[in-house]
Amino acid sequence: MIEMVVANKNFDREGSGNYGTTVRGFVTGTTSTSLWTVYSKGVRNYCGNILPDGLVKNQRLQKNIITPTTKAADHDVPISPEEIVEQGLMTRDEWNEACSKALALFSYGQVGLILDVFHSCCPGIF
Repeated sequence: MIEMVVANKNFDREGSGNYGTTVRGFVTGTTSTSLWTVYSKGVRNYCGNILPDGLVKNQRLQKNIITPTTKAADHDVPISPEEIVEQGLMTRDEWNEACSKALALFSYGQVGLILDVFHSCCPGIF
């Protein structure tokens, strides 16, 4: 999981001036905002992502998803992309650009990690 914090001049709660965007590739986690925690409680629309029934813990998602949160005093608060735009935290174009870059970075990290592990296990292949 990669967390990317995006500063935004229009958002300031408790002096933080930011909110987080997490890219997820698996149904996993133990915190109150983790995908497995909310999914196991029956949530099927999380941060604007529609999740199908039947997923199991630690299952890989069909595609990577983005789950944005705002910052409360002592915890993260899930928010949908629509709410981000409606509340003026980002424009639709800014949101689309941030998503595109976050997903690209996450995908790059997944491939890089896999190649690094493969190279470490199988020297001489590359």
